[in-house]
Amino acid sequence: PSSGGGDSKLAAAAMPRPPALEAPPPPGPRTVVAFSTSRPPPAANADVVAVDGGSASVRYMRAATYAVATELATHQKSAIPFGAVMAPFAATEAGEMPIPVVDMRERCGGGPLRCDKCRAYANPACVFMEGGGKFKCNICEEVCETPPEHYSALSPVSGRRVDAEDGSRPEFSSGSVDFVVGNKDYCLRDPKPAMYLFVVDVSALSVLSGVAQVALAAIKFILQNKILPGDGHGATAGLITFDKSIHFFDPRAGASGSSLVICDVMDPFVPLGADGLFAEPEVLADAVDAAIAAHHISSTESVIPNSESCLGSALLAAKGALEDRGGKIFLISASLPSGGLGKLERRAPGNGVAPNDDKEKQFLKPGDSYYDDIAVDLTTAHVSTDVFLAPSSSAPYVDAASIMRIANGSGGRSHFFPQFERLQDSDALGRSITRAAGSVVAFEALLRVRASVGLQVGQYLGSFGRPQRSDDIAGPVFHSDTSLVVQLTHTGKMSSESNNNNAGNSFASHAAIQCATLYTDAFGLRRIRVHNVYFQKTSSLPDIFRAADHDAVLAIMAKRAAQSALFANTPLYKIRDALVDKCTHLLYTYRKNCTSTAASGQLILPEALKTLPVCVLGLLKSEAFRGMQSTASLDAVTADSRAAHLMSIGFMDPAAIAAMAYPKMYSVSALSEGSGLPYPKGDAPYENTNGSVSEPVALPVSLAVSSEKLEDGSVLLVENARRMVVWVGAGVSAADVDDVLVSVAPPSAQNPRGVLRVRGEIPGGMLAKDPQDRQRRVTAIVERILAKRSTITQVRVVFKEDKGPAESRYLLNLLYEDRAGGSKSAWSYVEFLRVVHRRIMDKISSDNVKDLNTWEVLSHGY
Repeated sequence: PSSGGGDSKLAAAAMPRPPALEAPPPPGPRTVVAFSTSRPPPAANADVVAVDGGSASVRYMRAATYAVATELATHQKSAIPFGAVMAPFAATEAGEMPIPVVDMRERCGGGPLRCDKCRAYANPACVFMEGGGKFKCNICEEVCETPPEHYSALSPVSGRRVDAEDGSRPEFSSGSVDFVVGNKDYCLRDPKPAMYLFVVDVSALSVLSGVAQVALAAIKFILQNKILPGDGHGATAGLITFDKSIHFFDPRAGASGSSLVICDVMDPFVPLGADGLFAEPEVLADAVDAAIAAHHISSTESVIPNSESCLGSALLAAKGALEDRGGKIFLISASLPSGGLGKLERRAPGNGVAPNDDKEKQFLKPGDSYYDDIAVDLTTAHVSTDVFLAPSSSAPYVDAASIMRIANGSGGRSHFFPQFERLQDSDALGRSITRAAGSVVAFEALLRVRASVGLQVGQYLGSFGRPQRSDDIAGPVFHSDTSLVVQLTHTGKMSSESNNNNAGNSFASHAAIQCATLYTDAFGLRRIRVHNVYFQKTSSLPDIFRAADHDAVLAIMAKRAAQSALFANTPLYKIRDALVDKCTHLLYTYRKNCTSTAASGQLILPEALKTLPVCVLGLLKSEAFRGMQSTASLDAVTADSRAAHLMSIGFMDPAAIAAMAYPKMYSVSALSEGSGLPYPKGDAPYENTNGSVSEPVALPVSLAVSSEKLEDGSVLLVENARRMVVWVGAGVSAADVDDVLVSVAPPSAQNPRGVLRVRGEIPGGMLAKDPQDRQRRVTAIVERILAKRSTITQVRVVFKEDKGPAESRYLLNLLYEDRAGGSKSAWSYVEFLRVVHRRIMDKISSDNVKDLNTWEVLSHGY
C-alpha cells in the first residue's frame, strides 16, 4: 500500500489498520491454519484453528520472520529485529489438537532420542539413513548412531521411520511434543506434586479498602472448587497473612483455629514447619475462615487493624516454607511495605507523577535492593511469585517498581489495580487471583533454545529467573500465559545448499530453532516439552519481508524497550526515539531495496508489516511509554502505573501486546451478524470425546480507534489488554443501556447514577434466556474478552453526557489514531505516517542511516 499527498481524510480512510489483518468475521466458521514458511502466520488476535504441520503452532512460537538470509550482509540489511516469541505452555483454542504426549518412563532408556554432539532432541527435520541406523541432526548437522532402543525401520515408500508414520512416535512428525521421562538424569531431585502458598496483606489499608476480604474470598473459592492444578493428586496449599506481624494458619486446626504469630519480623521463620503449614486445598479452606475471623474482616465489630505492613519479611518466611520443595506464591497487597525487611519510603510526589523523564527513571529503579535479591533467592529455591497490588485511592502509592521485581525476577506475573474501589474492582481482583492460580503448568522448569548452524541464540527478554548458564533460563515456574523472547543472531556461516537426499523430509534443508523445557508437572511427573520452528533459507531481501510476522516483531520491540526502561535505566524519551528510529529504519530498508520501480514520492509499506507504524505509535501513546504534557494533565501516568505497565509487557503474549498497541473497539449497540454467538462448526481437526467441539463466541467487527466512532447513539466497548471501558453516547436509550450494564448500587451523592457494571464482568450478569437476545450476546462477548485477557485489571463505564474527567482519563487516551495534546508522542496516525515518510525520504537522499541505530544500542539491563 502507498500513501501520498492529497485529501487527508481520504488518506486516513485508506491507511492500514490491525483489524484488517484478522480473520473474516462470522457468519462463516473459523479458518484452519497450518504452518507455512511461504506466508506470514495469522494475526495473534485472529480467531483461527491453528494446526501443527510439523512445525510448532503459532500458539507456542512466533518468529519475527520465517525466511532467514543465507548471507550475513543480507540479514543485517533487513533491519527486522530477529528473534522468536515463545509461549511454551500456551492454552489451545477449541478445536485444536493437544500436544502429543510420549511416555518414556518404561521404554527407550527413560528419555527421548537426542543428538550426541549438541544434545538437541530428534524432531521432524532429522534425516534418518542407512536403514534407520543413523540420523543427521538438523541443529548441528552431526551424523549420529541411532541407539538400539530408538531404532525403527524406514518405510521403503516414503523413506520415513515406520513408527513416525503409524503415530507411535509423534516427535518425528509433530513440531511440538511432551515427553514424560523416567531417567534420573532429568531430575534435579525426586519430583513431587505441586505446592502453593497464599500470602495476604491484612494491614489497615487492605482491610478497610476491601482488598483482604476479596482476596480471602477468592482463595476460598479456589480451594473449594479445585482450581489449583494437581488438586486431588497430591498438591497442597498454605496460607500466611501479614500486617506488622506474620500470621501462620494451621490447616489442621479448622475454621475455629487461631494463628501462630511471628512478631520478630527482622528474622522470620516458619513456626509450624513446612509440613504443618500445608494441607490438601479442600482442608485449607477452613483455615481461610479462621483468617477472616482472626482479622475481623467480615465482622461488624469496630476493630481498628494494624496500620503497618511487613511485606518483605512475610515473603522471606514464605520462601522458607517452600525452599526444600519449590512451588508457587501468590502475594496480595494493598499498602507500601512500612516495616520489617525491605521497608520502603515514599519516593514519588503527592500525585504519584514524576515531574520529568530523568526523575521518572529514578522511580523505575528499586527503592531497596532487597526485592531483586529475594527474587534471585526464590529462583534458586525453584519458587516463583505472582504479585497483586491493589492500592486504594486514599493511599495510591505502593512503589510497584520495587515490589514487582519479585515477580519479574522469579518468573511470576504482576497485576496492578490502581485506586481500588470495592464495588467496581472486587470482581477484577478476584478473577485475576483465580485465573492466576489455575494457570500454573510447570514447576522446577529449565528452558533452553538451540539454533541450527548459521544462527546463534542471543539474549532472552521477559519474566523469568536469570540465566543459570549462557544457554539456559530458569522458569522456575511457567504458566499457560507465560511469554518470553529469545533474540537470535546470524553467524554468517549458513549453508545455502539443499540436501536432495532427505527422504521426503520437507524441513531437513530449513534453518531451525528448538525450544526445550524440562519441568515437573502439577502431578509430580518429570517432563520435557519441545517446540520446533523452521525457516526457509533465502538470498532475497523481499522474501524476508514477505515472511515477516507483524505481531512477533511488535512483541520483540515492546519487550526489549520495556526491559531497557526497567533494568538498564534508559530514560523514556530515549526509548521513544529508539522505537521511532527502528520503525523508520525497517521501512527505509524495504523502500530502498525492495521497491525500486515505485514512484519516488510514495510511502511504500511491506505487506506483512503494513500496520507496524500505527502499532509503534500505539506503543508511544501507551501508559508504558507515553510522554506527558504536565504532571496535572489527565494523560499523566503515575510512577506505579508506569512500572506496572512496563512489568506486564515482560510476560504478555503477542496478542495482548498487539491489543495494547492498538486497542480493540467494538460497537455493542449495533452488533454485527453472528457476534456474541458461537461460531458455526467448521473443519476443526480435533473433537472432544463426546464427538463435538464447543465453538468460541465470535467477537464483533473491530473498529478504528478514533473519536470519529464516538457517535451519540452508540455504545462502544474498548479494551487494550489492561483496561476495558464501556462508553455510552448521549443519545442512547435507557433500554439499550440496560442491555449492556447492570446496577450494583443505588444513586448517591458521590455516584449520581449509582454504580454500574458491565454484563459479563460480574457473576450473574447473563440474565436473558433467549440466546439471540442482546443482553445475552453482550454478556458472552465480555466473558470471551475477559477469558482471553488475563491482564485486564480495570473495567470502567463512561457516559458522554456526564461531561466529567472520566472520558478523558479512561477512554480518550486509548484512541491512538487521534492527536492527543502537545507531547512529542501525541501525533495522530496521519501525522505519524507523514513524519516517518519524510524521514525515510531524507535517508534515501542522504543514504545515511547511522542516526537510526539508537535501537541497536538499547541495553537489556542484565
